[in-house]
Amino acid sequence: MRARVHARKYPSENLDKSGNLFIIGTRIKTVELIVEKTVWTPPARKFTDNELVPVRIGFTDSASMEKAKAVQGRWDPEKKLWFLRYGKVKGTDLEKYIVLDAFLNKGKC
Repeated sequence: MRARVHARKYPSENLDKSGNLFIIGTRIKTVELIVEKTVWTPPARKFTDNELVPVRIGFTDSASMEKAKAVQGRWDPEKKLWFLRYGKVKGTDLEKYIVLDAFLNKGKC
């Protein structure tokens, strides 16, 4: 939770470049208070079993590449991603490599 202080501008009030507020010879400093900081993980996206999902596998991870080939995955050299059917990836080690950013960018990887 963040708190912000908003000030009204009267002719007798001025803000300096750092955001400090001056009122007729009085200097007021403001602070931003962060009550809690936690790691945010977006909710998991629901995929259908026939939907193609982009999977990013490291170049040196040959074991995962073999798994992708075994489930008829297709390599896209332009996007540098594997595309696999979600039904074949679900519940396997490959599921953690799904690239969710590709779906946020309207399907462009």
